[in-house]
Amino acid sequence: SVPRDLWVPIPGYDQGRINTAHYLGDAYDLPGGGPGLAVETVQHNLGVPIHYYVRLNFRAFVEAIDLIGGLDIYVEEEIDDPEYPSSDPLRPYDYDPLYIPSGMIHMDGELTLKYARTRHSSGGDFDRAARQQQVLRAILEKVTAQNLLPVLITQVPQVWETLTGSIATDLTLPEILSLGSLVTEIPYANVESAVIDESCTMFWETPDGQQVLVLLRDCMRQIRDEIFTSEPVVPEDEDTSTKLTEEAATVSVLR
Repeated sequence: SVPRDLWVPIPGYDQGRINTAHYLGDAYDLPGGGPGLAVETVQHNLGVPIHYYVRLNFRAFVEAIDLIGGLDIYVEEEIDDPEYPSSDPLRPYDYDPLYIPSGMIHMDGELTLKYARTRHSSGGDFDRAARQQQVLRAILEKVTAQNLLPVLITQVPQVWETLTGSIATDLTLPEILSLGSLVTEIPYANVESAVIDESCTMFWETPDGQQVLVLLRDCMRQIRDEIFTSEPVVPEDEDTSTKLTEEAATVSVLR
């Protein structure tokens, strides 16, 4: 998870908050639009190739959660957010106070969205990123544990038609179905995640008074490599040639 206030170079533009890349791509009708520039910015700053993207709005998120019957999520600390933003278009600058007690809570789509969006905690955006990852894990766990994928696949044409205006992606429908099937085969314990949090950033105020986060790149690279590098790391004091000899691996060439 990448914090939205990360202050980074945006390709083709000056430095700015990383979340403005999407806005700029859409506003100036760049190739690929907002997702195109967002992908390019993440790749440029984190060194992680982004092969595909999915962009969904709040409506799609809520309907997706409701489609699987909601989620059971353990709330570690109660959430009391009197300034949660209203979703009512008639009062866009008003508040919709949010309270969620601690403990195991069954959440429908609307409550899950609020749980994932609220910033009212000591950790701010960092805590929010962790909650969003918790929600994603809960979705994966429910779909796999209850074997919901076969049922969901039968509903794909209707769901896809319903959500067409709420989701944008460069994945085709067959690719989505294939990935959905593949992800259920991955052991839950093998799923890894990380947040670029306070350990890898420092607070800074720009000359024009913006409160932003500066990336500590050495720390970021370490976290990135732990998540995306699958090759085993051999300790410096270990004799690689000896290990290979002991392994006695064989190679067969099939023609």
